[in-house]
Amino acid sequence: MRGWSPRGEKSRQDVFVLGVYTVLALIFTWPMASTMTSAILGDGKDGWQDTWEIWWLNRAINTGSAPYHFSTLYAPTGATNYLHSLNPILIVLVLPVQWLFNVLAAFNVATLMAIVFTAFGSYLLCRDITGDRAAAFAGGLIFGFAPHQFAQLLSHLDVAALQFFVLGVWCLYRSLSTNGRAGLVWALWAAACVAASELSHPYTLVEALLVMALLGICWTMWTLWMRSAQPWWQPLGRTALAISVGIAIVSPMLFLQARQNSGPDAPGQGDSSAADIENYSADLLAYAIPSPFSPLWGKSASDALRPLKGTLIEKIVFPGYVALLLGIVGAVARRTRRTALFWVALALIGFLMSLGPRLLVGGNNTGLPLPASIFYTLPASAIFRAPARFSSIAFLGLSVCASLGVQALTESRSRRRRALVMSTMLLIVLEFFPAPFRTAAQAVDPWYRQVAKSGTGAVLEVPFDRWDARPLESQIVSGLPLAGGYLSRQPVYPLSRGVPPFTDLGLNRVPGTPLVNVAASALCSPAPDRSTYLDIMRLAGVRYLALHLDRLKGSDPRIELAQELFAARLVYQSTGLEVYDNGGGQAPASLFGAVEDSEDWGAIEQNNYRWAGGNYARIYLWSGVDRKVQVSFSLASFSLTRQVEISASGKVLAQRSVGPSAQPFDLEWELPRGFTTLLISASGEPLIPASLGVGADTRPLVLNLSSCRYSAK
Repeated sequence: MRGWSPRGEKSRQDVFVLGVYTVLALIFTWPMASTMTSAILGDGKDGWQDTWEIWWLNRAINTGSAPYHFSTLYAPTGATNYLHSLNPILIVLVLPVQWLFNVLAAFNVATLMAIVFTAFGSYLLCRDITGDRAAAFAGGLIFGFAPHQFAQLLSHLDVAALQFFVLGVWCLYRSLSTNGRAGLVWALWAAACVAASELSHPYTLVEALLVMALLGICWTMWTLWMRSAQPWWQPLGRTALAISVGIAIVSPMLFLQARQNSGPDAPGQGDSSAADIENYSADLLAYAIPSPFSPLWGKSASDALRPLKGTLIEKIVFPGYVALLLGIVGAVARRTRRTALFWVALALIGFLMSLGPRLLVGGNNTGLPLPASIFYTLPASAIFRAPARFSSIAFLGLSVCASLGVQALTESRSRRRRALVMSTMLLIVLEFFPAPFRTAAQAVDPWYRQVAKSGTGAVLEVPFDRWDARPLESQIVSGLPLAGGYLSRQPVYPLSRGVPPFTDLGLNRVPGTPLVNVAASALCSPAPDRSTYLDIMRLAGVRYLALHLDRLKGSDPRIELAQELFAARLVYQSTGLEVYDNGGGQAPASLFGAVEDSEDWGAIEQNNYRWAGGNYARIYLWSGVDRKVQVSFSLASFSLTRQVEISASGKVLAQRSVGPSAQPFDLEWELPRGFTTLLISASGEPLIPASLGVGADTRPLVLNLSSCRYSAK
């Protein structure tokens, strides 16, 4: 492997390269520069979540709040979510922009930083490998300005922020190619980048660990093969040092994430499935379809991408024809092929990982198993539900090979070097050029600015579907807490999973799923009474209902329900928004109710029971005061005997073996004021009746619930 000696380094040239990347980023993202404080880069969907994160972290710093306890979401208590990709390092870097201008400008600067420093990190790596700044500049273009990067910038700034990943690989490369104490220093810098990658996004951490581990192993094998004077164990040792120190730095965070992910209330339950992983895998044909952002061929490329599975963001994995040709030249040219060997292998690994567990061609699953199927058998691998994002590994390998290709071409034609380099850069820019790129202006009803001055209490937005970031956009303006929320991993939230009227109004429901009439679908009796719904809202600290008529069809039952519940309490009306106010205040002491979790339990069946398909199922209770309660029900297990534990607020109330025959439970305990979860945990795997030859039911089944009643003692 080749190394580039840092001696005599012309730092001014590197600063110039950084400046050129900055200018290119401003051009590529145009018209963002002209709307820096009034619109954000992207399609206006998840970008508002990223913008909200900047707003939130600034608020958390000012109020002394824990950054991963999102107190302004999920009223009344907020939600602690260590699995949310907050990206705090990048946010802290742009907070001064928010203080000087506003949060929209801070977000836009963060996108520029992600583009520029990702490209610059790739440039530094390619510079050290090739020793040629012009060739390295091409490598930075290919990695930092690729269509895949701009696809992620439509909505996923945290995924596009790859700077710590590539800078970590660069630091490790310098460590392995530098002797003495300086090599150890570079290994520690690589460790810092590993830690920063973990705080950026789970994908960047896995990518950094994989590439760095492979680099260390291959460098060690190369040292043994060449019988180098360098001790064979040194590359492996420095790689282990970088990875272990980096992991140690963020080990408290990793511990909290692992503990939360293994618990019954792990955020993101149901957010990832085998179908999702297939849907977000890269299609083989997508690698050949040019950028849909191009002003020249964008429409044709969009039409070609349409039949493929997944969202547009994950469909775009085009590496560029020029980049591919340069990469091939770098891989086969006599002067560079030995250096390119590892990076070719890395590009192939990233390419195969991005294709997912089964090969997709033209939107069709061929059924052909791929190496990623092994990865998705690992514990917690379901967190990485978008295999297409691993194409970043392929693009890193390609960027190095392409820079070697530029070097090989320019060395063989020294007289035409400048013209050849410039034409190569221009072709890459032409192929990747996306401007004018999408921007989304902040469109918030004036009521949110009015209520920010004097309003108290939380807001229930209707509609507020899961993965809808518009309520976060509004909270940036109003500052008021929200019922529900949108984080990268949805927490288990009682108000959206059965508690009325929030569940009736579709709070955080999966788009397209039917609305739930809680009173009509409750098994536990007495069923909730609509006359108590406003008091339940008061108990949750929710005062306002913001009904967005411009986002609902006229026949939507939520419009009638809101008007029925609030009667003459309409306090604001505009073209697209009606706001109702329950007056706030305390819930009455008489308020008391219970309901089953609408996602844990299936529909009520003919014999008046409902099945749970997982090992955890919940019943939610609410009370206006502390009181002693009694809850009774029967449980039966499908096919086998299971160990069942029932708990509330961390206190075990009952433990018993439950078989196919219904077992009665009578529970009494002190119920605190507010909302309480009664958690039913069962051992053993879910069973599918059809797989056991018992009927045609293909649902996974664990326990069924029947004869559920509750009362105050």
